[in-house]
Amino acid sequence: MYSTGNHDLLREVIGEMGSTNKHIVLMGDFNYRFLQWPLLLDDISIKSEATDFYHCLEDNFLAQHVDFCTRNDAILDLVISDKPNFVSDMMDLGPLQVSDHNVLAYKLEVRTKQKLSTRRIFDYAKADIEAIKRELNAVDGILSWEACLPKTVGECSETSSKHWSTSLFLKLFYR
Repeated sequence: MYSTGNHDLLREVIGEMGSTNKHIVLMGDFNYRFLQWPLLLDDISIKSEATDFYHCLEDNFLAQHVDFCTRNDAILDLVISDKPNFVSDMMDLGPLQVSDHNVLAYKLEVRTKQKLSTRRIFDYAKADIEAIKRELNAVDGILSWEACLPKTVGECSETSSKHWSTSLFLKLFYR
């Protein structure tokens, strides 16, 4: 995503992410040469793209968690989140063997909610089919149970003049 000329696009994407109701963690090499974090606004060595990026993070209430150099004398690798306490224990593990960047390690404080389902699931394999047949045949004024088999319960009850599902039938069916 980052390369020369993508600064506006990057700020636009960050603005969109910052306006959602979702938590975000964004990390990587952003190639802005920050000499320290937070940025000193009177530092003339910082390019305007880096200053604009810094203000974009501030405008979207995002926190940047790396406060030490990640490549030589600059902070290029950033870890950004929408919550200041989302990221903790930021550590520099030293340089990668195949890169001029350092490896970062940190903890994410993530809380999850487990949604419990209260839906009742019936085991129809345990239904007493013979008792159901007897109960259906014992009810006056409805279609025979064989006529209802290819139909849904709703279709059978709509064609019947009487309510065909008695409490005994339901107990037998939903065992």
